[in-house]
Amino acid sequence: MKALSLWQPWASAIALGMKSVETRSWGTKYRGYLLICSAQKDTREQELYFYEIIKPIDRRLTYNDFPFGVAVAVVNIKRVVKITEKLITEQSDLEKKLGLWEVGRYAWVFDEIRPITPFEVKGKQGLFDVDY
Repeated sequence: MKALSLWQPWASAIALGMKSVETRSWGTKYRGYLLICSAQKDTREQELYFYEIIKPIDRRLTYNDFPFGVAVAVVNIKRVVKITEKLITEQSDLEKKLGLWEVGRYAWVFDEIRPITPFEVKGKQGLFDVDY
């Protein structure tokens, strides 16, 4: 299965249904199921982002609930489009907070988002293959 690595807390935000669009500097022609993986990287900035953006949405969550170096969800790539001013205005405030919404970047729109039991994955840049 094709896979994509994201830093936390963005990977788990997808698994939790808070985020259904991933913004990227690059697009893809690939459509279909995609394994969302959390990267190993863990920085103080990521933790601060969690407490600023994610924690207010669900106070029960802790930063330790967001695992690193594992697959967390399966999604379907519904479409990939270039970001325009119009597209940005159509997004919820939360979606805008959870992505880098700049004209000219790409919005990967997901549906059929399913959290999975996490399992270890060594992430890579770009799309990569994982046995799942």
